[in-house]
Amino acid sequence: MEVAPTQAHASRSTYLKVFAFLAVLTAVEVSVAFLIGTAWLRIAFLAVLAIAKAGLVVAFYMHLRFERIPPHSRGAAGVRAAPGAQPAALDPIAG
Repeated sequence: MEVAPTQAHASRSTYLKVFAFLAVLTAVEVSVAFLIGTAWLRIAFLAVLAIAKAGLVVAFYMHLRFERIPPHSRGAAGVRAAPGAQPAALDPIAG
C-alpha cells in the first residue's frame, strides 16, 4: 500500500545548493577561527555561523521547512530546555 505524499519537498538541485552553501559556511568558519584574534568576537561570529548552519540543516535535510508548524516554534522549546539539560549531562555522578 502506497501513501501519497501530502506535502511538497525540495528538488535534488535545492539539496545540492544547500550542501554547497553549508560547505561555504564551513570554510568561512575555518577562516574566522584563524583570522580573528579577539576571542569574544571570534566566538560571536562562530556562534552566528553555527546557528545559520543548524537552521539550514533543520529546514531542508530534516524537511521541517515543509511542515505546517513553523520550525522556529519547535526549536524554541529545545532552546529553553537546553540550559537545564546541560548541567545534568556534564555531571559525572548522574552519567
